[in-house]
Amino acid sequence: MLKKIFTFLLLAVTSNCVFAQADADSVKQADAMYAAGNKRKALSLYLSAISLNSENAKAHFMAGKCYLETSEKGKSVELLEKAYKLDAKISPDILYLIGKGYQLDAKFDKAIENFNAFKTSMEETKEKGKEHEIQKAEKHIAECKNAKTLYSQKASVQLINMGETVNSSHAEYAPVISSDESTLYFTSRREGSTGNKKDADKVYFEDIYVVKKDSSGKWGSPVNIGPTLNTDFHDACNGLSPDGKEMYITCETHKGDIFKSTQNANGSWSKPQKMKLINSIYDEASIAFSGDGKLIMFSSNRPGGMGKLDLYYCTKDKKGNWSSPQNAGNILNTEYDEDSPFLDQEGKTLFFSSAGFNTMGGYDIFKSTFKDGKWTAPVNLGYPINTTDDDIYYVQSSDGQRGYYASIREGGFGEKDLYIVSMVTPEQKAPADSMVVTVGDSLTKIAPDSLAQNNEEESKNFKPITIKGRVFDNESGKPLEAKITLYDENGKEIQKVETSADGYYSFVLKEKKHGTYTIETHPTGFVKKSIKLDLTPTNEETEDVEDFALEKYVAGKDYILHYVYFDFDKSTLKPESREELMKLKELLSSKPKMKIEIGGHTDFIGSTEFNLILSQKRAQAVVNFLIQQGISPKRLKAIGYGKTKPLATNDDEEEGRELNRRTEFRIK
Repeated sequence: MLKKIFTFLLLAVTSNCVFAQADADSVKQADAMYAAGNKRKALSLYLSAISLNSENAKAHFMAGKCYLETSEKGKSVELLEKAYKLDAKISPDILYLIGKGYQLDAKFDKAIENFNAFKTSMEETKEKGKEHEIQKAEKHIAECKNAKTLYSQKASVQLINMGETVNSSHAEYAPVISSDESTLYFTSRREGSTGNKKDADKVYFEDIYVVKKDSSGKWGSPVNIGPTLNTDFHDACNGLSPDGKEMYITCETHKGDIFKSTQNANGSWSKPQKMKLINSIYDEASIAFSGDGKLIMFSSNRPGGMGKLDLYYCTKDKKGNWSSPQNAGNILNTEYDEDSPFLDQEGKTLFFSSAGFNTMGGYDIFKSTFKDGKWTAPVNLGYPINTTDDDIYYVQSSDGQRGYYASIREGGFGEKDLYIVSMVTPEQKAPADSMVVTVGDSLTKIAPDSLAQNNEEESKNFKPITIKGRVFDNESGKPLEAKITLYDENGKEIQKVETSADGYYSFVLKEKKHGTYTIETHPTGFVKKSIKLDLTPTNEETEDVEDFALEKYVAGKDYILHYVYFDFDKSTLKPESREELMKLKELLSSKPKMKIEIGGHTDFIGSTEFNLILSQKRAQAVVNFLIQQGISPKRLKAIGYGKTKPLATNDDEEEGRELNRRTEFRIK
């Protein structure tokens, strides 16, 4: 009997040793595959090791890490948490990777919890480069906070995967649509590419494909565009001219150059020619033309930019000459990557993807408009268009009703899939004077202003208007913290909010009638700014985006204190002046070395002597108020100018005399 027991134990121990050796061998093979760039084969081997030994910490860790680098990122967290439970010191970045997994799975509180734990572990270590790791975690935390906000404000759009006929188990991206939306060009890394070769990451080289709609409006099967445009290496489509006769592609020369190909009369494409205007010895990744052909926007990582890939532009003058490439500046560029620009017909609306700004993770798609001679601060298109992973290469149909882009998200067929975001349902064409959006299965219409003149019964169904935007430094593009106040047409305060750390604000207007409103910023250290809005509620929830690009105070320039009031012909400050003067006091407190001059001004009524005395007393009243608030008299000076410096004609009470009766300050 003892012999049998001994034999059984020997077999058990031997069996365990065999399995232990087997899972160790699988991990060793998987490590070699991972190092060679074959992540999918490595993942298979790591999972095989786990099936042999459910307690193998490294196999769990590396399998989770592999999943983070595939389209099945949601499977990473369970494996990474098991690895952490088995061995908390399996890798210094284990908590960071768990946080990333939760972020990609849209579990933002859990993600933030793990990123914070990772930060703490980094702060306690003596390893080199920990500051960089902490910064990475902080960025992810900011992305999670952005995502919580944007996920709660779900956009009313219909999102359609283009299906397995167009998409494959590999990556599809960079769609380019013809003006009539009958032909789509895109880039794919699928099997069967020209040369059928793989790069260092063991993924097929990029090729350009074309797919067309049939008579019923359905997309056919994609066809490789052929060896004239596709080579044995990377070739990707970038853009199409408005007439569909010129295609812009990226070829793998240097680090990536942009070429142009022209369509021949028989439908074939010419040999691509390098675009000398924009190419450099660095990487030019994407390009876009305005419909009128007068503006080029492209991405490049050439030196002198704001970060990695930046947006650059060239303009064509009246003689047909192109300007040299110029960096688009810090309004559109960040220290991270900006790529895949797309311009509308007039070149006034820009879509692009960025890994900076208020992204939710990876690349998000942003929109900016050209207004008053400059681009507005980019606005995130929000969820569900954007997710916590890459959303990129957005192009729009000529009527603006549909967008085509690439996204990595759950439910896709491959690493990146092509999607259509639709503002109009296929069943109903939108009237020329309205925009139709799909919310779930229902059709709702945002009507033009004329339809807002409803009777009292209809007004009960009016929905709130969301007013939102971003406040930022007009020079650096950095976000600013400020109070934002909404006033009605009578100057009555309706709401007051504060911007987030990223400079964003939002409030909801629930008024049931048309009205004129004013939004005003109250930033510390920057010139306040106000915007008038003419708003009409409708039966649908609408948004009004208003950004504030603010300038810093400059020495020697006069700034009007708009809300400082005095009794008639007196120098007694009215109580409602206090709020405005307290803001001036806050500015002086934040800049302890700043000295200012308070200037008093009057209209032309009354004698010159009387107005000089009155304006001096009023200026001194403001100085006295600031002294009472703790500002040193040595930093303040009062001067009365009377009626000697009018800003406008005194002939009109409303637009002239009232403007001339003012109090100003000047930084000395």
